[in-house]
Amino acid sequence: MDKIELPKLNEEKKQIISLIIEYLEDNKMGYIKVPTGWGKTFLAKHIMKKYYEQGKVVLFVVSANNQLLDQTFYKNVDNQLPLFPNSIALSSKHAKAGINDLKRFVELDNNPSKSGKIIFASLQSINNNEELRGYLSQKADMVIIDEIHNFIENKGNTFIEEIDKNNRQTKIFGMTATPFQGVIGHLKFVEDISAEMNEIFSKNLSMCIAEGQLAELNYTIIRNNESILDLFDFTEGLKALEQNDLYINCASDEHIDRIIRRTNLAKRIYDEQINTHSSKTLIFCAPTKNITSRDRESPDKVASFHAKICAAIFNKEVVDKIDCTFSFSNYKHNGFFKDTVYLCSEIPNREQNEILKAFKTAGKPPFVLCTVGMLTEGFDYPDLENLILLRPTLSMRLFEQQIGRVLRLPSINSEKTQGNIFEISDNIDCLYNIFKENVFEGNNLERINMLYTENKLADLLIEDNNTKAHKDMPLQKAGIHISDLKFAQHGDSYSLSPVEIPPINLRIKHFYNLMDIIENKYEGKLEKETRQLMRAALTLRPNTIENAREIQKLIIQLEQLESKSRNQQTGSYNYRKYKPELYKEVKWLLKLSVFTYIKYSEKLKLENLQKELLETLGYEGDPSQIDNYRIECLNQMCPDSSNKEDIKAYCNYFETGIKNILQIINFRKRQGEKKVEGNIKYILPNIYQASCLILDEPEIGKVLSENKNIIREIKNLIKGQ
Repeated sequence: MDKIELPKLNEEKKQIISLIIEYLEDNKMGYIKVPTGWGKTFLAKHIMKKYYEQGKVVLFVVSANNQLLDQTFYKNVDNQLPLFPNSIALSSKHAKAGINDLKRFVELDNNPSKSGKIIFASLQSINNNEELRGYLSQKADMVIIDEIHNFIENKGNTFIEEIDKNNRQTKIFGMTATPFQGVIGHLKFVEDISAEMNEIFSKNLSMCIAEGQLAELNYTIIRNNESILDLFDFTEGLKALEQNDLYINCASDEHIDRIIRRTNLAKRIYDEQINTHSSKTLIFCAPTKNITSRDRESPDKVASFHAKICAAIFNKEVVDKIDCTFSFSNYKHNGFFKDTVYLCSEIPNREQNEILKAFKTAGKPPFVLCTVGMLTEGFDYPDLENLILLRPTLSMRLFEQQIGRVLRLPSINSEKTQGNIFEISDNIDCLYNIFKENVFEGNNLERINMLYTENKLADLLIEDNNTKAHKDMPLQKAGIHISDLKFAQHGDSYSLSPVEIPPINLRIKHFYNLMDIIENKYEGKLEKETRQLMRAALTLRPNTIENAREIQKLIIQLEQLESKSRNQQTGSYNYRKYKPELYKEVKWLLKLSVFTYIKYSEKLKLENLQKELLETLGYEGDPSQIDNYRIECLNQMCPDSSNKEDIKAYCNYFETGIKNILQIINFRKRQGEKKVEGNIKYILPNIYQASCLILDEPEIGKVLSENKNIIREIKNLIKGQ
């Protein structure tokens, strides 16, 4: 049999491969979730080898990344030597076989070694040929899909369905760093591909950094005092938050001047923190929708304007203003690249490849690469050291993919010691003041929260962590350092301070913003407001004594507002009736969540903080009494439950109640009712309460997380407890 030489697997990856193969013996399909740079493709090669040695036909598919396809197909891309002797590429940059070539390859038995056959293809090439798609769906024994999140509810999903229909014996294995697509309110999950698609294994970013599988991370948030409304396009109000990105507003010269000032902040930090020819820097710029006088004729040129102007600023060609006659170029007069260049879709492919090749060459320009809408996936450059984010994103998938660009472990001769990320953070609080009660509509609040860098980092580094042992690990111990950079009001000085993750003080501030809006509203049953405040309450955890003091102030404020609301004479009947109940429900849920955290936090136990925290919250400092405090909260929130006397009884109460409601919703869905999932909002208060009991009764978590009607915000709640 042909000998396939691959680098050896470490013990963890050996165990994961055994887990995958064992899982697929009894199941049709599954996927793993691991960060960019962890080694998904390397793992896939070893899985291919195992099936290859068993004489199987293996199909390796990528969504649209020929660069990744080449890296997997070839042992050495430059020499064009395939990794597997008995393999064929349907859509490689260097080799492209047709349907007849494929049939001869699969059906011709000229292989005395009885090894298997490996087929490499992109989804585009498969979908462009119906005969090819049908043939592959029948002949493949194993299908391995990289970046499987790109196959959700699209033509990729259709191809998987065709495989399932034509050959029930075929196994489907997917890999992803981000198992979902879209923005909050329009999220689609890998599990949506099929009822049989389940997660086999997952590992989050902070765990991989802590264990030395990814580079250490130094993340700096640069505070910009400019209002986000003055920088980005909000002409359609909060509808702007329904896309992956905010678009830069260049509708006037004044707007362009603001963007230049904002970009100059990044240039200033680059000059002081990075400016060295021993490392390379990638800048993700924001797309542009409208522009006052430049490039009106080409949408591509308008979209890439920020990347171009960013390159000009970094090359010191633009300082404060830009003349309408200014011409953007990546080249010096002698034809060599400038120190900073831009990369965008309007540049021909050949020139794009030249730019990327030069950028990956150490010690030579370009040293800085500015791009829009490119290089977020499939860009393999382990020695990349610096990343600047000028692009606010509302997609956790894009955010994680961007961060992953600098977290790969460096090559042997590299001087890289860590990944450095600098992000410009604008004034977002203005959105509450301008849009007021409209922030409660739809998924606006979740999207506003996503604009805060601290919330995204918490979701990525802590609250997306499914291993309890790592939940309370200080990020600094894991090799992750997050700083806040603020400029002085006058002069050139700035200060650095550590950033709190999870950002409890930021979340408390968010809570007060919501209460202010509610206090200035005088009608309605406040159903949306109640759900959102309850949701916010569950994110507040007393990690420190200072946090506990602030949470106690908040609880006192809720008590005062509840009392005041019961005597309020202004507003509609429903408003006066439901407003005190809102504050009451939220207050007791906040207490329940806080007590649950104090009981189960390993960090608080190790630091002997439980007693002091309870006393700070105004309770007797006896940790053995915590369950009694929790039962008091539950009795206040669930008056119809006949005041149960122990936590176990409440666990049974919630488990049974939620199961019954979900069964009704599922039944109505089977009967053909549309938008049944919307009914889940009416049981969110019960789900929020039940989420505080998951560690007491894991079956509750199973009921919530395994039901595909439960929306992502509930899954995040479960993971965060």
